[in-house]
Amino acid sequence: MNKNLLFTLSLIIAMLFAACESDKPADNASDTNSETTEVTTDNGTSSPAINGTMSAKVAGEKWIATQTRADYIDGTLTIVGTAADGSKFTLEIGEKPEIGIFPISDRKLQAAKFSNETSTYYCPFNKTIGVINLTLVHEDKVEGTFSFSGSNMSQLISVEDGTFSSPITTKAK
Repeated sequence: MNKNLLFTLSLIIAMLFAACESDKPADNASDTNSETTEVTTDNGTSSPAINGTMSAKVAGEKWIATQTRADYIDGTLTIVGTAADGSKFTLEIGEKPEIGIFPISDRKLQAAKFSNETSTYYCPFNKTIGVINLTLVHEDKVEGTFSFSGSNMSQLISVEDGTFSSPITTKAK
């Protein structure tokens, strides 16, 4: 009888410990709504930054966003990444976003640009080309890769190995 009582008490204690939850978040958990800075889109609207990710090589130099967000603006999926120095990528997908490759050219609805403190490089512009590859499209999240050649009318830059992952904060209507 003593063994049964000890076994039962041990089982109850083990279940109590298992049922207790820590108030401390997991090490890999993040609060995507804690960011208080804002991202300004190209049409001048400003909204809270979301902790997405974006990186690329710009003219051979590594570029990393400190703020990234994705929104539907006038039916276009717009993904904006801004670095600590204020430089910014803007990717736009005007067709129905779904998993797949979206070419950037003069005859397509996609666009990309890179802006820094001295210039803005556009694609498409004067036959520059590029591609946006959506690898995940969900009502709440978008992920993918990108690359393009951008022009500011006097200089051409190469953007390679671009990646992004971002919550979609403004949903499609």
